[in-house]
Amino acid sequence: MIRRTSGSGIAPEGGRFSSAHEETKTRISSRNILLVDDDPSILTVLAWNLKDLGLKVTTALGGQGGFKRLCEQRFDMLITDFIMGDLDGLFLVKIANLLHPGMKVIVMTGSPHLIPRSLPLSYRFDALLEKPFRLDEFKDLITRILEVAGRKKGGGNETVKTSGAAKILTPA
Repeated sequence: MIRRTSGSGIAPEGGRFSSAHEETKTRISSRNILLVDDDPSILTVLAWNLKDLGLKVTTALGGQGGFKRLCEQRFDMLITDFIMGDLDGLFLVKIANLLHPGMKVIVMTGSPHLIPRSLPLSYRFDALLEKPFRLDEFKDLITRILEVAGRKKGGGNETVKTSGAAKILTPA
């Protein structure tokens, strides 16, 4: 059974998350995430799950909104839909790479076959997440990428691995 708690959303029946969950939240908390999609319901659900991880989440409805936010503020990670009505996700990826080199980038799509197999380096992204995906896979992917990024700042050199719908892309 899951019950609602004040502040952090939901908690297991005992009222507390496992210590591993709390340690993960502590390690990645206070990271700024920009979440972009043209579907308000997807934005709401994914933002709620990111906040559950202790992340600071800014949402943007559509590519134009995402572009504006990227120009106004620095983020640790961009999570964007690929196909949107106004500006597509690859445009946002390119802008993120130009304005904020080193920002972690995840592209979500229900049409992975539309993403070219070979892209210039200006279109670098860290993961391709195929829709539909499970929320636990989504949260695990975000956690792993942010944790590896934190270790790399300290000099580590690791590859993120995951199972399920998430495909992790590493630079050649």
